[in-house]
Amino acid sequence: MNATYKPDFKSNIIGCLEKYGDINEALKWFNRAEQELSDREFFNLVDATIESKYRSEQRFSHIFSLRDQNRISTHGFEDIETLLESYRFDEAEELYLKNKVYLNEAEYKRLKKGYSAKQRIENLKKNIVAKFQMNDQDALSLASVVVQNRALCNNLTWERLKAFIISNINKITFPRRIYLSILGEISDEIKRGVAGFDENTLFSLLKRVLDFPNKSGTEYKNVWIVLCAHSSMLKKFSISHKNHLDSLADKYPFENLARLAHFYLPPEISCLNYLQNDRVLLDDESFDQLQSLFKRNRYFNCETVLALLKAKGERRKMRLKDILNDLLKKIVTRAFNYNLALKAPIVNLIFPRCVSDYQNKNFKVSDSALVFCEGRRLTRKENEEKYMLCRNQQCNEMTELLNDKDKPGNDCYFYRLLKKEFGISSDDISLNKDFIHAMGAFNRWNEIAERLICGYGATSGCGSPLTFSKSPQVKPGRAAYATTYWRCSNPSCQNIEKAIKLSHCGGCGKIIDSRFDKISCKRLDGKGFFICTDCGYCCDKHKVSGICPECGQNKGWVNLDQYSKRYGCLACGHEIAVPGLNKGCLDSDGNHNDPKTIGDCDLTERKEEVSSHDEVSFDDIPF
Repeated sequence: MNATYKPDFKSNIIGCLEKYGDINEALKWFNRAEQELSDREFFNLVDATIESKYRSEQRFSHIFSLRDQNRISTHGFEDIETLLESYRFDEAEELYLKNKVYLNEAEYKRLKKGYSAKQRIENLKKNIVAKFQMNDQDALSLASVVVQNRALCNNLTWERLKAFIISNINKITFPRRIYLSILGEISDEIKRGVAGFDENTLFSLLKRVLDFPNKSGTEYKNVWIVLCAHSSMLKKFSISHKNHLDSLADKYPFENLARLAHFYLPPEISCLNYLQNDRVLLDDESFDQLQSLFKRNRYFNCETVLALLKAKGERRKMRLKDILNDLLKKIVTRAFNYNLALKAPIVNLIFPRCVSDYQNKNFKVSDSALVFCEGRRLTRKENEEKYMLCRNQQCNEMTELLNDKDKPGNDCYFYRLLKKEFGISSDDISLNKDFIHAMGAFNRWNEIAERLICGYGATSGCGSPLTFSKSPQVKPGRAAYATTYWRCSNPSCQNIEKAIKLSHCGGCGKIIDSRFDKISCKRLDGKGFFICTDCGYCCDKHKVSGICPECGQNKGWVNLDQYSKRYGCLACGHEIAVPGLNKGCLDSDGNHNDPKTIGDCDLTERKEEVSSHDEVSFDDIPF
């Protein structure tokens, strides 16, 4: 017989009792079942097979006794625990005493002790809710902490509770609402000029408050009241909990900014929001203090706004020309210097932002907050329709804004400030070429900051940032970049008058830098292009002309690979890799030396000065 085989005990027992009335045979099956079945299976079998008429039989009494004993041992504590959970301690005690012969006394005491503590916590919670108008969740958390302190529980007052919390401020975590309540009382005492807690206790209390998440809310204004009254503690928190303080900057007491900024200065965007407040009234000393602090913290946007507000306060007449020709260039230079030291991109906080899909317009940045609107507003002659041209492409998003009177346009902090304080309209600003060049300069910094340094790439220079040149720029919008010509920003630099052109190659996309790409083609229209030192491409008319970008000669080329893409100059050995569409163009059987095919390109021209043409479109580059 298979060892796992189990007979049908239920059918056999019912057959013995109901069909044959053979109690003795049924008892045999019960005895066997008791040996082979689990306790639960056996007692279920007893309930399912023995009808009430047989239960009075003496011969079955030991079976029922065994079943009841096992049930009590197994499930008796479940019934008792159900009563304890409802705090029905008397009934639980009565049930235990009735069945104590089958139950473990130590287990019962453990259960009872636990639920007695829960009852005390529940009672204490109700007391806390009633006395301190606290919600159930916070009251329960607090009751769970203080329940062990019987003296406090027996005489629960706010002062005793507050003293207990303060004495355990570094040991026990209490509900957030408790800390805020205590902090509120302390801030009221400070307002009344009453001496509060010692600074170490206050530091621990504030640390507890700031360590909680979700710190927005009016109750956190008390944090600043306490910190403002203890400037040394504010300075300490500005180091250890700066991120926490930054998240509470909307509650910062900006009316005391000039005094408190020495210990903690809120994020630049918060300071900008404060400066545009109509109630801001600063004397000369406060202006100077803030300007110094903004400079020290490299808040160039705030410096810009403060300079304009100071000019307004001095009742100086500020024309658009003054702002855009003088101040704006200083703004760009200051921003470059700051972010050179920080090795960081320039975040756009006050100027118009790009509203289009900037990555499709080949802006080499990863965040829209780093893209400035550098488009130029134009008007079509045929229908007077306004449109925006950016990097030689129409910006559909801005064009739609320009032609929809129901939409506000590309509004920004800088536009609003000049309109409010000087009556200068956003139209006048956005049409100004210098302004567009400045926005383009910011974008180029965020794209190629490492190149915008005087002395980049082992060239001679002073190491200062470049700034956009006063030399005539290509018309904004129609060029590949709003700003193409640069010079050193350091007035003492020997290269200050030397213009630097930064664009890109129309063949391979490499950055064209006139400090390295010095050879240009010559065309009859006077619009020469630098020849790329990587691929030999100059312009869409000449493509790869055959002029060596290194030596400027056209002595022929040797093919360096089987794909007719890499060539070496026979005059100086310089190597180039021509664009894929132009492969084979410099082979010995090619026609690059035929002047008729070169058009109006002067093959012997070597230009050291910077070319004045920059109408390379991104559409020409095989990205």
